[in-house]
Amino acid sequence: MSMIGANCVETGQPDLGVRILAAAEEFRQVNRVSMPAPSQAMLDGYIEQARRALPQPDFEREWMAGREISLADARHQVGAFIWSALEGSRANELARLLSGEEPQAESEP
Repeated sequence: MSMIGANCVETGQPDLGVRILAAAEEFRQVNRVSMPAPSQAMLDGYIEQARRALPQPDFEREWMAGREISLADARHQVGAFIWSALEGSRANELARLLSGEEPQAESEP
């Protein structure tokens, strides 16, 4: 779920990305699941990227919404993002996500 949130941030949907990243963090904390330091550092970078992309009140609102969302609702939002990727031109991006690869920044034309 964290990688989907990171991908949302990378693809210009920082509000959804923050919500999903916060939901994933809440799930890890509640279930006492830790992440390896390199993975956590990578996620922290995406969180910071989203923080820079959103006004402070928007970031805080989305973060709190993500922390309070049910796992079922978070999965629904992730599914909606994946479906939009399938419908759009981001099929390669989706394949990378499903394989566990890091999201890649969009290349400049």
